[in-house]
Amino acid sequence: MKFKYMLTYIFLIIIFLFPILHISINDKDFSFIENRYLEKFPKFSYNKLISGEFNEDLSSYIDDHFPLRNWFITLRSYFEILIGRRDINGVYICKNNYLMEMFKDIDISITNNNLSLINDLSNDFNISVMLIPTSSGILYNYLPRFAPNINQTEYLKYVKENLNEKIKFINPTDFLKSKQNEYIYYLTDHHYTTLGAYYCYLNYCSENNIKPEMGFNRKMVSNNFLGSLFSKVNLPTQKKDDIYIFENKSKNEVLVDYITKKSNSLYEFSYLNDPRNQYNIFLDNNHPLIKVNTSIKNGKKLCIIKDSYANSIIPFLVNHFEEIHIIDLRFYGTNIISYLVENNLKDILIYYNIKNFCEDRNLIFLERK
Repeated sequence: MKFKYMLTYIFLIIIFLFPILHISINDKDFSFIENRYLEKFPKFSYNKLISGEFNEDLSSYIDDHFPLRNWFITLRSYFEILIGRRDINGVYICKNNYLMEMFKDIDISITNNNLSLINDLSNDFNISVMLIPTSSGILYNYLPRFAPNINQTEYLKYVKENLNEKIKFINPTDFLKSKQNEYIYYLTDHHYTTLGAYYCYLNYCSENNIKPEMGFNRKMVSNNFLGSLFSKVNLPTQKKDDIYIFENKSKNEVLVDYITKKSNSLYEFSYLNDPRNQYNIFLDNNHPLIKVNTSIKNGKKLCIIKDSYANSIIPFLVNHFEEIHIIDLRFYGTNIISYLVENNLKDILIYYNIKNFCEDRNLIFLERK
């Protein structure tokens, strides 16, 4: 009987204590554990109430600001591992301390539309396409047993078969597989490491008859990186990542124009103060448009249409071009044809990781108006 009373008291405490905590604790704008902005209290309107939108937004707000939320995220992850699950919040818990983003479905219609837009663009521009496999496409032997996983090799084969012959398609899969025992993907993040980017750079040079720059000093700038995938599982025992930069021995000077500011460096080291956002040191995170001028006076220009995977390969590519224009269509938000023409940009490199490419609808901004 005493046990029943104890359970009742605990239940009543939870019912009354958590709302009090929820009201008394100030809302936070950003979750460093999950590395994302939290929902704000929704604005009320009669129309939103009738449609159900207000209730949905309110539910999301309460979920995001629930007391001890971070503690419960960790507890849930440990519990799911304890009962044998190896996929948590869209992330696989893999061998050798790897976390890998779940990638099991492809909407082929998005791919087909993107390929059609690229094919059309190739009528007036010299196009290269380079799609980088995610970690599960190269290190698939580390995945949990029977884990659903897209065959990225077959996907790249499909892409190549559906691009115009005039388009140069660069597939780094075999090169990366030959290096799979090296540290080419982060343990806790969905990006490849700087070493992985370097190998893709070598592959790019090989396909374009470019002599690659070899004189780099490899320098560790962090040993406590916890990336985007860690933010989804929040396991305190997870091994942290190292971040390296490859310093160029040949004094190639750069001027990086972010439109809103200028810099003489391809790196923004202030991001190293936050273990969750350290990949952003490469090109100061993502910007709609970046223009890089180098001290190499060879008259060569390149436009890179990209996702964040390109950010860590650009410090290698700047050694071969006088100008590099970098466009991220997720943030640019307008048709780019006029920009390409006005800046006399003929050579275009489309550089994405596979998962982003087959999900990104923003390539619609390549369409001629």
